[in-house]
Amino acid sequence: PTYFPEYVEEPGVDAICIGEAEEAILDLVEAVEAKQALTRIDNWWFKNNGHLERNPVRPAEDNLDLLPFPDRDLLFGKDEFTAQSGIKHFITSRGCPYDCTYCFNHALAEVYRGKGKRLRQMSVDKVIEDAIHALRDLGAEIIDPAIGAWTPFFGEAEVELCLYGFKHGINRYLASHPTSPMRSLADVIAFNRANADKVMPYFPQDLFERAQSKGGLQEEHYLKAKKECRRMSRTDGIDKVLTAHALDALIAPTDGTPPWAIDLLVGDHIIGGCSAPPAMAGYPHITVPAGFCHGLPVALSFFGNAWQDGKLLGYAFAFEQATQARRAPAFRPTVP
Repeated sequence: PTYFPEYVEEPGVDAICIGEAEEAILDLVEAVEAKQALTRIDNWWFKNNGHLERNPVRPAEDNLDLLPFPDRDLLFGKDEFTAQSGIKHFITSRGCPYDCTYCFNHALAEVYRGKGKRLRQMSVDKVIEDAIHALRDLGAEIIDPAIGAWTPFFGEAEVELCLYGFKHGINRYLASHPTSPMRSLADVIAFNRANADKVMPYFPQDLFERAQSKGGLQEEHYLKAKKECRRMSRTDGIDKVLTAHALDALIAPTDGTPPWAIDLLVGDHIIGGCSAPPAMAGYPHITVPAGFCHGLPVALSFFGNAWQDGKLLGYAFAFEQATQARRAPAFRPTVP
């Protein structure tokens, strides 16, 4: 109807809705319930005693987070084609900035010319809320929020553990490659210093140098940091939250959701995530696609305590099959 509104003149058709219909249909239902006239509702064309009432299209909703979640049983279960289809994407945006001749988006843009942005996106929070809503539909009981001792970060103990582990891991890896000219982290640091104008034109190697200053994994400082991270991630973290709420698993947005661009002023723009707790604890963690925000992927993590790998794989698989949120990578060109 949006692209062929003249269809309303066909026999047996009394009205059509043009454009986005959430508010328009709600207004129609409320008018019917209140026994009010129906011919002056935006987005609707009505036949009225031999005349055609053409109402204007209301402005497009700019904040998609305000819209309710879709009824997936109705959307994907009642229609035979969509019920059998293996593709059931999360819809996290509306509109398109392009005018491809083979697509209808240019016609939709014309309908909404001067009435809002062509491309609108849900926020990451809304995408994750939609994922949680889908899990509830699958029968999961959700406890939100469920917070552990790691919130928001592990602090200095995590940094120390990282530095010790980095040095140990790099040295062990390079030592296992006897033909490499780099045999240790110290060799890498020396090479970088000698070729700084080529290999480090924008950022220094301060983390390398801090790691190099650490000793071995038997040092008391390392063992203390490891013990503290285990306490926060296991005893007072994942284990405690699961026990306190009688949970089977924890879910949260994955680190780097959505991914960020590295710039030459700040470097990384880390916006948080949940990968650190299961990584520090040594517990299983699986991440699956949950949707998109501004064309960038948003992922959902499932993690729990020790030896729960099978259960987590089952939960993640059920979510993935129900939502079908994954898209093939687009390999877009680098933004200048």
